[in-house]
Amino acid sequence: WQKPHTDKYRIIKDFGNDYSKMVLIYGITPQHLEQPLTQDWQLTSVQDTVAGMRCYQATTCYGGRNYVAWYNPDIPISDGPYVFAGLPGLIVKISDDQNWYSFTLKRMNLKPHVRFWNNYFILSASTPVSREVFVQTMKERKENPKMPGLIGQEPEEVRIQRKKGFKKRFDLLLEQNH
Repeated sequence: WQKPHTDKYRIIKDFGNDYSKMVLIYGITPQHLEQPLTQDWQLTSVQDTVAGMRCYQATTCYGGRNYVAWYNPDIPISDGPYVFAGLPGLIVKISDDQNWYSFTLKRMNLKPHVRFWNNYFILSASTPVSREVFVQTMKERKENPKMPGLIGQEPEEVRIQRKKGFKKRFDLLLEQNH
């Protein structure tokens, strides 16, 4: 099973080695960002019900944004959406303090299934880059999206349409605009 996607990168979490990789999928020069898997969480005693579950609040800062997460310690999975992980339970909801980005658990399937995995998510030629280079590359791609295989041949009206579409997309990078 693989979730349909519209993004241009993948998050790969390696829990055994405590790091994640953000891999640019459709780039001319394949690159990836490696970073520690867990964030610096501040746990609170605040409780709420999210998706019908008793959850606790935690906060962190990532990419220049402050996030509030709700996790359920009764589900002993130290994971969550996007790059977020490292709490003593499953993150069922997380959003930044300006509500630009919000992830909420909609449902869980506890039936075992075979997970689909494609190794092409990380090309062997992919090079690790710094966070600054990765962020700059993503911003450039958003400002000037190019269609691989059509570089230099892409009609101007197609390029303009792609740029308009990319301006509306916030999934390309959750970094605070600098």
